[in-house]
Amino acid sequence: MNMAYKLIVENYGKIERAEIEVTPLTLFVGDNNSGKSYLLSLIWALLSEDNIMLCQDLDNLLESNLPQFYMDLHNLITDKQIKQIEIDEKDIIQFINELFKVNKDKFVKSIFNFDGMSIGKIEIQNNSKHQYRIKMDTTVEDSGIEIYESDELWMRFVFSSELPYKKVISRIITQMISEFLKNNLAPGSTFYLPAARTGFMLAKNTINQVGRKRAFDWQIGNGIAMKSAEVSPFPKPIIHFLDTIDDLNYNTRESSRLNLIEWINDNMAKGRVECIDNNSGTIQYIPKGMDSGIPLRATSGVVTELAPLILLLRYSRTIKEYVMRNQKCVCIRSCNIRWHG
Repeated sequence: MNMAYKLIVENYGKIERAEIEVTPLTLFVGDNNSGKSYLLSLIWALLSEDNIMLCQDLDNLLESNLPQFYMDLHNLITDKQIKQIEIDEKDIIQFINELFKVNKDKFVKSIFNFDGMSIGKIEIQNNSKHQYRIKMDTTVEDSGIEIYESDELWMRFVFSSELPYKKVISRIITQMISEFLKNNLAPGSTFYLPAARTGFMLAKNTINQVGRKRAFDWQIGNGIAMKSAEVSPFPKPIIHFLDTIDDLNYNTRESSRLNLIEWINDNMAKGRVECIDNNSGTIQYIPKGMDSGIPLRATSGVVTELAPLILLLRYSRTIKEYVMRNQKCVCIRSCNIRWHG
């Protein structure tokens, strides 16, 4: 399954213009410091975020840009005689692009946790002629909405009949936009894997411990601002990566990916990456032909770069897609890999 649209960006870091169609394997190849990680971070956010920043001022834009659809949706919710309305996918895309025009800078600032971040243009294009049918769901006690893409049920909402119609409309449109941008991927199923040479895999435990200690110190500081060594926030993709690795359940193993894991171990890692202590989450590399392991800090760069991928394949049940960044001295090779399993 490919991304449902072409992504166009302009004046984004060092990128003057880029057109991207993400497929099951997409490689960004180029010199260091040329903007590939910016593109990967943006793609990760579109495929995984709740897009709250993107949907700011949604109500006003909806009334001004899609007045007929807004009125039709209002009538569907409030008038029991109306059973169904329709909207073309091209109208949804047009509305998303209007949201990008208004909120693009806020959106990229939220990705990088940096107020100085900006982007000249974000736009999506799609030649699809899909049409969505929205109808009332009469099988629930409260009120319900069902949305169909062609003849297949796409999503369903249940809401209290006492909820103001504007909130209902906002929720429906926000969810439609989010699902379209995420290409119907489940929340939390897209992972950004940073280059291990940057130290995140080796330093993850220390980073998490320092973060928790500072949060604890702040709470018990008797009202005194304890900011003597303030830690700069990471970009959202890195925070998500650290949280994901920290939250892996090492007591369970995903058997459906065993063949892929064994292939990576045999042909790339030349050994196994294993959790040797479920309580502490201690990871070691066990070279092929050996029974005892060595810590990741004593392994090659290849092993530490493969470690997050192997751990997620082995211990995560929510994987649908990877966005990987692999940094070398001469160039950066980045890829987007979609996993079905």
